Amino acid sequence: MGISIEEFLTQLSGSRLVTPEQLEALRAGLTGDELRADAGRLADQMVRDGRLTAYQAESLLAGNPDGLVLGNYVLRKLIGEGGMGQVFEAIHRRMDRVVAIKVLSPKLCCDTQAIRRFQREVRAAARLKHTNIVTAYDADAADGIHFLVMEYVRGRSLSHVVKDEGPFTVGKAVDCVLQAARGLDYAHRQGVIHRDIKPGNLLLDRDGTIKILDMGLARLGVNELENDLDKTSPGELTDTVTIMGSVDYMAPEQALNSRQADQRADVYSLGCTLAFLLLGRPPYGGQTMMEKLIAHREQPIPSLRALNGDVPVELDAVFAKMIAKRPEQRHQRMAELIPELQKLGSGIGAPLGGGRAAREFVSRLSTVESSAATSPTATAASASTSAIPQGASRPADSVAGTGAQGSSAVDGASPIEPPADESTPDTIVYSRDSAPSSHVHVREASPVADAARAAGGWPQSSAFPWVYAVGGVLLLGVLAAIVTLAIVFLAAP
Repeated sequence: MGISIEEFLTQLSGSRLVTPEQLEALRAGLTGDELRADAGRLADQMVRDGRLTAYQAESLLAGNPDGLVLGNYVLRKLIGEGGMGQVFEAIHRRMDRVVAIKVLSPKLCCDTQAIRRFQREVRAAARLKHTNIVTAYDADAADGIHFLVMEYVRGRSLSHVVKDEGPFTVGKAVDCVLQAARGLDYAHRQGVIHRDIKPGNLLLDRDGTIKILDMGLARLGVNELENDLDKTSPGELTDTVTIMGSVDYMAPEQALNSRQADQRADVYSLGCTLAFLLLGRPPYGGQTMMEKLIAHREQPIPSLRALNGDVPVELDAVFAKMIAKRPEQRHQRMAELIPELQKLGSGIGAPLGGGRAAREFVSRLSTVESSAATSPTATAASASTSAIPQGASRPADSVAGTGAQGSSAVDGASPIEPPADESTPDTIVYSRDSAPSSHVHVREASPVADAARAAGGWPQSSAFPWVYAVGGVLLLGVLAAIVTLAIVFLAAP
């Protein structure tokens, strides 16, 4: 049986979601029968009227009014949770700004190690302001609850996108990794090492911009690391090392000693993320955590090209260097990796940089797309079940600031809402002028490709050199036969 109206109003009063005047007005508007009814009906009506959110109503009906208001922030819905706490969509009462709030679990309010780690994340986030990093706005404690206020990103984590839509095209994968590399390069120059880069910690917003989140495992530099070590007991050291990172994307040296992992460990994790985007899975497998750790340390580096024929040789080589077993064999800084990714991206026509660049890329294709919509080949391609739709609609989660759990970001915990528009194309067009000469692929089912061919930009078949070669051989054979017959005829008595 649900709670009574009086109990519900008491919970509502204690939540601070409404003022005393608003509460009295609500009470005065209830009739005698309504006061005797179940509170669920009143809560539903308040949700329909926009006076409460569904999350707020559920909390009040469950008798949990505490924590719905933290200082100037009103929590509206839960968008992620894990061992370390929860992440909420919230709104600032005075500024009317929607934000994401990461709240340390009340169960950990007396755990000095958890509080220290949370404070480290706050310090790391406060240092960073970059297009490709989720911005931190505020940090505070209210009613004994520690929280971090962050930018609210309307988008989805790369892990969700791949799960829903499958592996990325080469151009899209390179673009996402390049953006993440730029954000990490900036963080490294500020003395912050992330140490938990993975698809779940990279958000793709509606404009095609990558946002790095979850600085919970970030290392802030040698001096601050030593201060943390001084404050940590030997027992805490052992416990912390066992959870420092996500094993599917963790560098071998980080698994051995996470406190000594430097920017090259982030390079390694980003390389593993690239593999996930192109293959739909991490580069190494294993049934247990130990099997995965050993695989990263001992198994040969896989070839992306062998597993995905669209991957150019040049990108496969960059990937192999990113996830080299020994740190000194990798790119030593993101600044070394970025030019290589830029060169690869421009070679395959990737819309580099996200946001405006992605929109400009789509704009440059608009003429070709228009002709594709009216051409017979485009119509046939559009009807093909194997075609990848250009500009296919994709839902967007509200996932800014996920990553509340102990060792990894929260995956799959975000509500879905349809985007207002899409600007990142799903079909990457390979230009013969820009694609690597050693590896040119054309999606035969692409309307854009068909229209380009119809306009004379591409040949009708990607196998055209072989057709010409075979035809030439046959022609030479016929000519040789004619010459032979002529010689025999002239030599006859």
